[in-house]
Amino acid sequence: MEIGLGVLGFSSRDFWNLTYREFEAAFDGWKKANGVKDDKRSWTREDVESLQDSVREMKKTNPDGKPTGKLRAALKEARRGRN
Repeated sequence: MEIGLGVLGFSSRDFWNLTYREFEAAFDGWKKANGVKDDKRSWTREDVESLQDSVREMKKTNPDGKPTGKLRAALKEARRGRN
């Protein structure tokens, strides 16, 4: 929930209406857009701190918390796959 509502900025309604596949696609898109490496290993403290820093930066440029740019495109793509 923290990732869906906080990091990705889904509304509660949208979050609970997502399939797991859509959520995973949106999060993968967010990770790519924010330079988070996805090497299937356990996350280190540095990985988590890097993710947190990216979220803080996003919130500085987008205070309403709504997805923009590459994340918005990833979300649209995930929703297209659902239909």
